[in-house]
Amino acid sequence: MVDSSSVIGEICALDKPMISWVLPPTERDVPEITKILEQCSIRVSCFEELEAALERAISNPDEHAQARQNANQIFFDQLDGRAGERSASHIIKLLPELKL
Repeated sequence: MVDSSSVIGEICALDKPMISWVLPPTERDVPEITKILEQCSIRVSCFEELEAALERAISNPDEHAQARQNANQIFFDQLDGRAGERSASHIIKLLPELKL
């Protein structure tokens, strides 16, 4: 269950069913994230819809699999489990420039 946080990327990366709240718009909304949620999650507007959404996610976990894969292409360069290693390597290369 997500709203509009970074958990969205993790759920897509793990290719798991996702249920997301339909929230009132705010000035901090990112329209691209809302679009991704509409494409790759089961949307609920109220608590009363949650049980049916859970049953749907459990009975059909692949319903939005293609949309999650599409989101992965937006969110990630590679899903090989080595993102932390690549980040650390990049940080180490930047350290001399930072003169800490």
